[in-house]
Amino acid sequence: MNAAVGFLSRDEWLSQVGGMTEEHRESRAVAYERRAAEVHRQVVEVAVARHQYAVASAALDADCEADSVSVMAQALSEAEERTKWHRQRAAGQRRRVESVRSCAQDGVMQVGCTGCGEQRHYMRTCSSSLLCSQCRTRRNQRTRQRFRRSRLVALAALRRRGLLHGFGRWSEKLLTLTIPHAEMGRPLEPERRLAILKAGWVRLLRDLNRLVFGPASAAKRVEVHWYAAHEWTPGEDGLGHPHLHVWLLCPWLDRDFLVERWRVALAAEGFCWGEDERPILDVRAARGRDGRTDDSVANELIKYLTKDLVETKSEHGANRLVDPAVYARMYQLYDGKRRSQGSKGFTALADENVAKATCCSCGACGFEVTFKRSDDPDYESALEGVAFTREAALERRERGQTPVVAA
Repeated sequence: MNAAVGFLSRDEWLSQVGGMTEEHRESRAVAYERRAAEVHRQVVEVAVARHQYAVASAALDADCEADSVSVMAQALSEAEERTKWHRQRAAGQRRRVESVRSCAQDGVMQVGCTGCGEQRHYMRTCSSSLLCSQCRTRRNQRTRQRFRRSRLVALAALRRRGLLHGFGRWSEKLLTLTIPHAEMGRPLEPERRLAILKAGWVRLLRDLNRLVFGPASAAKRVEVHWYAAHEWTPGEDGLGHPHLHVWLLCPWLDRDFLVERWRVALAAEGFCWGEDERPILDVRAARGRDGRTDDSVANELIKYLTKDLVETKSEHGANRLVDPAVYARMYQLYDGKRRSQGSKGFTALADENVAKATCCSCGACGFEVTFKRSDDPDYESALEGVAFTREAALERRERGQTPVVAA
């Protein structure tokens, strides 16, 4: 099966993927609406029950029973507010393709401080990292920034305890976990591949915590940290090659031990190994492509969480798009699922030694959001505000948004 399509434009490709995922997105939208209706009913029932109990227990005068209308109005208002998130998600599922097409072109989001009135402007984006390459890039940048900050804090803690040098030292490692594409000679379906990978990682992590990480943490009184990121590529057979990149900050790990535990983990999840078949696993010192162990580690770990481009060139020199049918199946597998995860407390380290930011320079944290579309009279000035907001953000970052970690 050919996983690359060389004759589709991005818009045609998006239309096909959208059509193939329409049933999936509709089912998720219905689920959101069902949950919204349930929350709405619960809020109203609780409000009515409280009012009736207050009247029955003489906590209110008999005349106050007439206030049930105002109680109901207040309950409906609260229900609308509490179901707003679900209704927005339902609408977003149905408008997913249109939102991706109009990403960063559908208007400007204007954020105004309720304290001093200062305004900031941002381009309105679709936030669909699975279908929009722009939003995926922004998402990966945010993930890399948090990973870098957490990593620096974790390394500083080990450095203070003298665990980065000498015998028995701890070090950074990059572990790549893959699964076979076939089981007993029969190709695995994409859903089965991803399910085995996820379940196998959970079981392997449980074994590592019990046999290696737990004893090491207890002996040195310091936490073992890890960060895992899923990656998906089309694979040689075009049915998808999901794999897991894991950054580890821990004591020495034996490769043969990891291979055996990974083999046992996959077998425990129902994968049938051949007589002489062994899993493919890679573990190495964490170094980026330039050979250093600084920010390039983050770039190597979180290159792309998913890819919608095959890295081979077509006759015209352009990247070829993945077969829409293959990518549509991948979309349904990853939609709404976490594609990165860290050890307990690791991502929270990113907030240590970083100045607490407020919504505005005046110190207030309240804000109001309005949207400016292209047909609004002040849309051009809002676009100018976007550029100004970007420049101000860069200046704030240079003045102290980067973490200060003790050596």
